[in-house]
Amino acid sequence: MRQLLMFICVVTPLFAATTKAEPVLMPQPAKVQAGSGMLQLPHSVAVAVDGPDSAAVRQALQLLAQFQPQLTFKASPAAGAQLQIRYRQAIPLPGPDDDESYQLQIDADRVRLDAHSSTGVLYGLMTLSQLISCDGNSCQLSQLKISDKPRFRWRGLLLDSARRFIPLSDIRRTLDGMAAAKLNVLHWHLTDDQGWRIESKAYPKLHELASQGQFYSQQQVRELVSYAAARGIRVVPELDVPGHASAIGMAYPELLAWPDAMLDKTGVQPLPPERRFGVFAPVLDVSKAESWQLISTLVAEWRQLFPDPYLHIGGDEVKADHWLASSKIQRLMQQQQLADGHALQAWFNQKLAALLAQQQRRMIGWDETLHPQLPKTTVVQSWQGQDALGAAVRAGHPALLSAGFYLDMPQPAAYHARNDPLAVTMPVTAPMAALAQALQQLQFAFSLQRLNGKAVTGTVRLYQTKNGQWQGSLAATGRGVVPAQVRSWSLANTSLANTQQLRLDADNYLGPVQLRFSLKDGNPTQALALIGNHSYPLTLQPEPYTALASTPVLTDAQQQLLWGGEAALWSELVAPELLDFKLWPRLFVVAERFWSPAAPAADATAMLSQRLSAMDDYAVQIGLKHRVQAGASLQQWAKQELGALTSAQNQALQDFSQYLQPLHYYGRHHLKTAAGRYHLDEPLTQLADSLMLEPPALLALQQGFAKAPACQLPASWPTWQQAFSQQQQQLSSVAAKSAELQRLLVQQQQFSQIIGAKLSAAEQAEALLQLLKPQAELVFAPAAAALDWADRCAAVP
Repeated sequence: MRQLLMFICVVTPLFAATTKAEPVLMPQPAKVQAGSGMLQLPHSVAVAVDGPDSAAVRQALQLLAQFQPQLTFKASPAAGAQLQIRYRQAIPLPGPDDDESYQLQIDADRVRLDAHSSTGVLYGLMTLSQLISCDGNSCQLSQLKISDKPRFRWRGLLLDSARRFIPLSDIRRTLDGMAAAKLNVLHWHLTDDQGWRIESKAYPKLHELASQGQFYSQQQVRELVSYAAARGIRVVPELDVPGHASAIGMAYPELLAWPDAMLDKTGVQPLPPERRFGVFAPVLDVSKAESWQLISTLVAEWRQLFPDPYLHIGGDEVKADHWLASSKIQRLMQQQQLADGHALQAWFNQKLAALLAQQQRRMIGWDETLHPQLPKTTVVQSWQGQDALGAAVRAGHPALLSAGFYLDMPQPAAYHARNDPLAVTMPVTAPMAALAQALQQLQFAFSLQRLNGKAVTGTVRLYQTKNGQWQGSLAATGRGVVPAQVRSWSLANTSLANTQQLRLDADNYLGPVQLRFSLKDGNPTQALALIGNHSYPLTLQPEPYTALASTPVLTDAQQQLLWGGEAALWSELVAPELLDFKLWPRLFVVAERFWSPAAPAADATAMLSQRLSAMDDYAVQIGLKHRVQAGASLQQWAKQELGALTSAQNQALQDFSQYLQPLHYYGRHHLKTAAGRYHLDEPLTQLADSLMLEPPALLALQQGFAKAPACQLPASWPTWQQAFSQQQQQLSSVAAKSAELQRLLVQQQQFSQIIGAKLSAAEQAEALLQLLKPQAELVFAPAAAALDWADRCAAVP
């Protein structure tokens, strides 16, 4: 029997303590059996722990105390304890095969937590933290029984400290949130073109010359790994090779592959610090013994810092230009009978996997590492989507999904919730049945013009059944096929007789994509695409219809190779002072996709707005700073652009900002690229930088339009109209100081006029689409919600 004394409180309840409401839990447990009553907790709660002596359990209780600092927990014999914890195995260091299950039972007189391991105890306590509800007089819990375990073994978050250095205090706070969300892997991106962020004793020039003075000492790394372990989190570092090697070239340029022409002209020269973002040419000279010595020595150093058996080697976006222009590399390729750069990288990866195995480490690499010669022990992490993920497991590799979970893009939480790693088990390359009788079978080549000038191309297939219903699919070039929901309605304009309006909605690697066009006699016109909350030019060209060959469904053995996934937060547009509100509360949604049982898309997104709002409150309760950071960033922008504001103006600006969103997908990245502003020296102090992606007011408005009966205004529209009017009154006097604010206030007025005007649904949709054309890096977001509302009205017979 182990007895522990802890102090615990609740700041913000997830549900009212005076009524028996359904508790909000995220991730949703595997099984929940509701009871009929409540457990009243005294302010001094007796706790008993039965199991082997375990620092891990003590640390788990300390974390609960950190999240809930008001209730007092005192040691007690089991017979009288209101909280009873039993477990069998102490896990001092989390591993990839740990038993993370637990059972939590709340009766009228006690809470009982049973688990096989101390890690299961941690997760049970994290669930308990979300269940406790206190007011000024008492605390209580709904009676229920939970039996819970994770769906996937690997539930991670990638943090990019290489491009923008993240202070340790911010990473520790992120680890706290990850524990609350039951995430168990921190994938730490430590090396890239822009910086080398970890101290090396053997190669000190790496951190001395390529970090701009911002790096983690080896002692700091050890302390962070220990801090993570206390929260059930493994730290998997990424040593990015052979590409993304500019930082190595700053410190040890002799280890890069140099084109013969450059050597003849300037010889080997250290690279200047890389301030731009993108994909660059520097790559390791894989023919040099010294390059292999660097890798071997660094892996040996990292083994002493990171005890996890996995090491990520990057391997993505390797440009072969410098390899192919080097006579030394050409000789190596001839000796090894390697036909091209991809074959050379595969040869490199084979040798690297063997080197890691000699040092008791197992390799992880991005999609580009996949090759028939890649050792089957290598884990493949996919940023390219479910097709690439499927290719990896069909080739016999364990695989992780990150496509669809990039939190820096940004994308709606509902899109993340629908993005199931096991969707690859479905034959998505044959989404349309080959029906014997069809009214139409149509195929179009599409070109979607992105904001950086580069087009996304692919194929749209449409199949109209004999009852007039449409089915469809969307295939981006090189990215596989996804099914599309198709809506159609006849256009009322007499000049457009026999013309239909078609709308295709699909989730692909870009995000939630919508294609809109008119169709007459099989010919598309007036085409437009939306990616989330803003539009893009679209061209459609008819072409002969070709049936799709079905992709085989994954076998049970192949499905077992899908180990889970990782959210990713790349830091091109994420400074440390913006970190929390880029992650939270949306990371809870991704964590639920990795932990909770599979669910149809409709179930995965049901009540998501309300649940996300509750988790927003909980995230504040446990010390995450998303609201504080968003407020501070907005105030900074207001001070630099608008000057001193009255308290009423400040409040109006905060309220108005709740209806603004940064562009979804990589809209902001692409605009900066086109303008030459995509680099480390671009200040992240714009209005778009200060915006939370899905603030509560916007979520409420989206729900209002989604639930409104067809062709009827939402019941709350007068309230929003009044709020918009008040914001206009307060901000009009200062808007002249900011062209961006002035434009957005005009868009707010236009939005109110569109919704209130006596226009046809088609006219309303066209006017709303004008508001969704990107004029800067942010949009007036209600226009996207109202567009769905207008389309539903247009489709009414």
